[in-house]
Amino acid sequence: MAHKVHLEFMQGAGESAEAINEMACELCLRLKTVGLCEGNRCDFLLTQVDIADALGMTQPHVGRTISQLNKSGVAIVRREKLEVTDLHKLKKIAAFNSNYLHHLYAG
Repeated sequence: MAHKVHLEFMQGAGESAEAINEMACELCLRLKTVGLCEGNRCDFLLTQVDIADALGMTQPHVGRTISQLNKSGVAIVRREKLEVTDLHKLKKIAAFNSNYLHHLYAG
């Protein structure tokens, strides 16, 4: 199952900003589903090195991309927290499709 999720996550994540935005969307939705968000804010314990390894990027590039995300105001990653200020816009920027997150629709 984890392999399937990983493959779904990587599809369509060609650009680094899109991939990181998609990761933020997915984490936010998954953590909200299990009650681990306070509003639109949740723990984000991944380091830039973790993200770079997961997405096949360099750490400096991840740092620049997260800085751009923070400046956009759509989502903010800071001090081990992720705050999504506009989930709808973040989904649009990331071309995010949550259809594979079946647990979100389970009764």
